[in-house]
Amino acid sequence: MVLIGQKTNYMSRILIYSLMILTTFILIQCGKDDPIIEIPEEEMEMEKDTTTGEENIERFYRTDNYIVDDIAVEVYIPSDYDSTQQYPVIYLNDGDLMAEVYAQMINFEADPFIMVGLSDDRKRAERFLPYFDQWVEDNVGEYTPKADEYSRSIVEEVIPFVESEYSILARKRAIFGISFGGIHATWIAIRYPQVFSFVGAISPSYWVAGKSIYNEPLFKLNPGGFNIPTTFYIDRGTAEWENYLTFIELLKEEGLVYGQTIYYYEVIGADHEMTDWTFRIEVPFRLFMEGTTTATEVKMDVSSYCVEIWDEPGVKYGRINPLLTFNNGVKYSATSEATYTITQGTGQVINDGSYFINQGTSLTVDVKYQDFETTIELNKCN
Repeated sequence: MVLIGQKTNYMSRILIYSLMILTTFILIQCGKDDPIIEIPEEEMEMEKDTTTGEENIERFYRTDNYIVDDIAVEVYIPSDYDSTQQYPVIYLNDGDLMAEVYAQMINFEADPFIMVGLSDDRKRAERFLPYFDQWVEDNVGEYTPKADEYSRSIVEEVIPFVESEYSILARKRAIFGISFGGIHATWIAIRYPQVFSFVGAISPSYWVAGKSIYNEPLFKLNPGGFNIPTTFYIDRGTAEWENYLTFIELLKEEGLVYGQTIYYYEVIGADHEMTDWTFRIEVPFRLFMEGTTTATEVKMDVSSYCVEIWDEPGVKYGRINPLLTFNNGVKYSATSEATYTITQGTGQVINDGSYFINQGTSLTVDVKYQDFETTIELNKCN
């Protein structure tokens, strides 16, 4: 059943936003610390200036609001919307709670697109998680996993409704999610292959239920023939929990290609916080909107960091992070794709970018990825 609330078009409801006020954000831990997010009650507005063709056009976004199958749906439409044209669309988990992060996207200079924020009154764990996790229940509260119900509403009710009201380019349809919303964005794409062409999983909580998402059947994500494989963007801050390179390897086993349909961005120093997500939301946005095929790889910067071993507090090991940057702002790490050659010192660099120094305090390593090559000196972590 589809319930449609009153439609509201208000041109003045444009979000004015600036990174200068990031200190007003409520820093959160919505992974293993606190998956509940609160944002300021006051409504923020934002405006976007851009140039289209030869004419100087001030583009802004109005919003239309609906209730579809008990999901609050807020549709952002560009002021130069033309129903004879088709537009890329981004569906957003936590359209209300993560509004301050997502709102940045209508500030970026880019081709026009449509953005759909999704909100729901159910607990985030219940709405987003497909699996039961005792830690989540103990720390967040009782819940029954209902990701299947929420996903079915999106695919069978929300998307058909939105795309009957607006002119959408169906082959360019994305879903973004952060933390619990990130594991859901991944899961819905797996369970409903070919619905979404792009998944933006930002700090996804893949750890839920012992990484049960690793056991999901992934073969339909790359169906072959004339069907377009699903593209995945996955990121994490190094101050968060362990990396998810194992999941990336599973995607590669199904024929998805790193640097073409898989992109992983390891953000050194970033934590599970709204401020960090706000600073990097442009990366998945640019990747979805523009890709990398027509962009130019400007450089490869190689850095390293130390990370604590989860089950051995105080014990750390080092990791190398080769970072590719394109001229359109897209970035991704080649951590598990680069080749590493020790040129000085005694130690080991394994294929996921982790390194260990056996003797002395440093290693000199040659790092190569595609046509890029550089040398880095690595220091002992403990």
